This record gives sequence, structure tokens and C-alpha cells, in this order.
Amino acid sequence: MDILLLSPIAILFYGTTIFMLIILNKNLFKLEYGHHQAVVFTTASKNVSITIAIPISVFGKTGQFMAVYPAIRAIFQTPILITYLRYSDKIKNLFETIEKETRIIPKTGITKI
Repeated sequence: MDILLLSPIAILFYGTTIFMLIILNKNLFKLEYGHHQAVVFTTASKNVSITIAIPISVFGKTGQFMAVYPAIRAIFQTPILITYLRYSDKIKNLFETIEKETRIIPKTGITKI
């Protein structure tokens, strides 16, 4: 029953994280697509096994209940990252528009948007 309750939370977490990173990396940080993809994969695919092991080792039998959410999150990690890769061409097009809009003025090194 816990899986049915926590699955939507895990999917919402990954979806929100990746969406927020796309918006922040594109608009606020003005990253190019390669750097953006590195940030997304680093953020969305952190060491879930350590997150599962720490509560179990620290809290013993009670810790196994704390490890349920990270375990369920790990189930959705791979399919969501594969989905991100599937739509990476569309995401890359979003970042290429930024690179086209940004031009460097010769001899001054000043970036003009």
C-alpha cells in the first residue's frame, strides 16, 4: 500500500526537479545545453543507495520504514531519466535559441543580449 501512496510523490519529485532545472538553467544561469544536461543528471540521479542504507544502519529496524521512499524513488529514477533523454532534442532546441540571441561585440568582449 505504501508504494501506491509514495509513487505519485516520487514521480512528482523527479518531474518538478527536472522542470525547475530546465527553467533555472535556461533563464537564470544562461547555461548551454551540455552543462544543463550534466546538472540534470547529477541532480536527478544522486546516490539513492546511500540514502537507503543510512536510515537502516542508523535506526535499525525502524529505519527500514524510513528507507521506503528512497527505494521507491530509485524505481522511477531510470525511466524518468530515459524519458528526459528521449525529449532531449526538444530541450536542446530551447537552449539553442539562447545561444543565437547572445552575441559578443567584437574587440570589447561585452556580451549583448
